[in-house]
Amino acid sequence: MQVPEVWFWEDGTFEVYCLREQEYEKLFKSEFLPELDLSLLNRCLFLSSALEAVREFRQGIQQ
Repeated sequence: MQVPEVWFWEDGTFEVYCLREQEYEKLFKSEFLPELDLSLLNRCLFLSSALEAVREFRQGIQQ
């Protein structure tokens, strides 16, 4: 399908892969969203309250 970047949720964390020629290479951050802090997003997903998760995520991206 030649999707340029794919994200997987595996073992409670995000894994990002980028298509390089004919193979996918694992990355530590997104090339399409390079400013996105995946560790912050991951932490927020584990919060029990959706409202608390949104607040923490917003606070984290404003810093």
